[in-house]
Amino acid sequence: MDNASMMLSRKLPRGVSWLASVSLILALASLININVIIPSYIAYLGGTVFTVGIVYSLMAFFRALSSILGGYIRDKMGERIVFLLSLGATTLSFIVLFAANNLVVLALGLVTYALARGIETPTLLSATATIASETSLTATLFGVILTVRMMPTVISPAFTGYIADNLGVRIVFITGAILSSIGLLAMSRIRVGEKVGGERVERRTIFSREFLILIAATFFLFISVSAFVPILSYWVIQELKYSYITLGVILTARNIVAMFSRIYSGTLADKLGDLNLLISVGVIRATALLLLIFVKDPLAIALLVVLHGSLMAAPPRSAYISKIFAKENYGIAFGTISIVQNFGWMAGPILAGYIAEHYGYGLTYIMLAIALLIFASLVSLLKYYEGKH
Repeated sequence: MDNASMMLSRKLPRGVSWLASVSLILALASLININVIIPSYIAYLGGTVFTVGIVYSLMAFFRALSSILGGYIRDKMGERIVFLLSLGATTLSFIVLFAANNLVVLALGLVTYALARGIETPTLLSATATIASETSLTATLFGVILTVRMMPTVISPAFTGYIADNLGVRIVFITGAILSSIGLLAMSRIRVGEKVGGERVERRTIFSREFLILIAATFFLFISVSAFVPILSYWVIQELKYSYITLGVILTARNIVAMFSRIYSGTLADKLGDLNLLISVGVIRATALLLLIFVKDPLAIALLVVLHGSLMAAPPRSAYISKIFAKENYGIAFGTISIVQNFGWMAGPILAGYIAEHYGYGLTYIMLAIALLIFASLVSLLKYYEGKH
C-alpha cells in the first residue's frame, strides 16, 4: 500500500483534496451503523425475518428512485446541493427512527434514510470518476476515495452495538441525528463541485453489449450484497442468541479489512485488470458464504465474514465504467448502475428473508453464493467479449 500511495502522490490529479474533504463530511453520520440494530428492532416491534426482508427491499426501491433524482439535480445544480440534501434527509431519518413506536413509522424513517443514501452515491462516484480520468491509477483513486467515505464503518458496528447495549436503541438514533447535523453544518461551509471539463471523447454507447452484461452482473452481485448483513445480523442475534456487541465486533473486524481492501483492491485492479478482480470478488465471497453453513462459533463466523470482505468490487467496477465512457456520460452510467444495484437491493433481502423463514439459513447462504457465482460467470463473459476487441 505504501507503493500505491507514492505512485498516487506523484500523479495526484486536481480536485482530490476537496473530494476527500467532502467524503469525510459525508462519512460522519456513518459512525452509526443501522444494520446492527434494525433487524432485531424490527423483531422487537413484532416483525419476523421476512419482515426484515420486506423493509430492506422497500428501502432499496426508494434508494433507486432517489438515485435518478440525485443525478438530475447534480446535472442541473451541481454536487453541493445534492450533498446538502443527503445530509438533511439523513438527519430527518434519525429523528423519525427515534420517534418510531411501530413498524410503519420505523419503515418511514428507514425510507427517508434510503432516500438520503440514494441521492449521494451516484454523485460522489461521478465526481470521483471525473477526477480519476486525469490519472492512470483510476481504480486506486476510487479505492482511496471510497476508503475515506467508509472509514467510520470500521468502528461503527462496535460503536453502535455498545450504545445499544448500554444506553438503548433510541439513543443510537439520537446520536445519528447529532452527527448528521454536524455534517450538514460543515457541508454548508465548504465549497464543493467543479465543472466537468476536457474535450468530448467518443467511446462506446451507453447500452452496449458489454455494459448490459455489466448491468446484469451487478444485479446478481447486489442480490447477495444486500441480503448478507441483515440476514447475518438477524441470525447472530435472534437465532444464535449473541449480544449486539458480539455482532458489532464481528462486523467491525470485517470493516477493518474492508477499509484496506478498498485500496489494495483498486491497486490490484490497476495491475491485474478490473475484470479479473471482479471475478475474484464473486468466487471468494461465494466460498465464505458456503462455509458459514457449517459454523456457529463467533470466532469462526468473524473469520468467514472477514474473508467475505477481503476484496471489494466497487473500485474495479467504478474504474471500468470510467474507462469505457466519456466524462459527459458519467452521470448516466453511474446512475444506471446505481439503479440496478438498488434493484438487487430490492430482490435480495426479501428473497433471502423468505428462504430463511421457510427453509432455514443454510439454504439462504447457498442462494446468496449462487448469485455471486452467476455474477462471476457474467464478468467472465464480459472479459471474453473484451478480449475480442
